[in-house]
Amino acid sequence: MKPGGKPKFKYKRVKIIWQDILNDNSWFDSLDDVSKMNFAWCEDIGYLFSKDTKTVKYLLHLIMMVINLTLEM
Repeated sequence: MKPGGKPKFKYKRVKIIWQDILNDNSWFDSLDDVSKMNFAWCEDIGYLFSKDTKTVKYLLHLIMMVINLTLEM
């Protein structure tokens, strides 16, 4: 970008670090079984579209990704 010019892309580049349950095809009888599972740390780099207290939305390869920050039962 030239000094005093407009940015070509209006979204801020961000690194998102989040936890995900490891892939498991088992059936769980209770949430206690789920809480005993191991989690994997995941990392993405993209462009922040929006965020609030429950959701982060970011652009990754021009695909919008949504991460829910709360578990709704």
